[in-house]
Amino acid sequence: AVLTLAATFKVSAQENLDPECIKYLSYYKEYYKQKSYEQALPSWRKAFAICPSKTRETVYTEGASLYRYLINKNRNNVIAKEAYIDTLLMLHDMRAENYPKSAVTALNNKGLDMINYIQDDNKALFKGCSEIIERNGVSTKPQIFLFNLNSAVALYQEGSLGTEDVLEVYERAIENLDKIVAANPTESNMKVKGDVEKAREFL
Repeated sequence: AVLTLAATFKVSAQENLDPECIKYLSYYKEYYKQKSYEQALPSWRKAFAICPSKTRETVYTEGASLYRYLINKNRNNVIAKEAYIDTLLMLHDMRAENYPKSAVTALNNKGLDMINYIQDDNKALFKGCSEIIERNGVSTKPQIFLFNLNSAVALYQEGSLGTEDVLEVYERAIENLDKIVAANPTESNMKVKGDVEKAREFL
């Protein structure tokens, strides 16, 4: 389903908007504003499928909210939940690709959603957080550094990562968090840095 959505989404932003695109954008938006997410979803999906990829950035941000709703609604249905999570993460990637000025925010949101929804999958969480850190650097949300390290430690304990690999993750986290705390010494940022320092004890 995710691949079908992505494949049918037009990539040219130069076309004049199709009346059908405008119609479904309007339909879903009305329901979305009322928080009637079940009613918004069919029209959102139709707009996502037929509108050019750079029609409106809110197609991605509001689509992400709709899919968080679906994930939470289907939290006991493993197959449906996993499919909705895949789509949610894809929406963040597509937003980053189509709206480069919002790429840092989109990827940080992706990282936070990964922390919320795939925390038990250490391999996927480690890979996803590592990719976000690679792209966002010091602009990465502090929590992403922490969960990147936590997942690395878990993989080390499973025998999937070596000590040197985890130390590299730790050093990268501390290097960036030092800069983040220096620029914005909030209690939250300092706590994350402290948690990262404690995580090293598990090596």
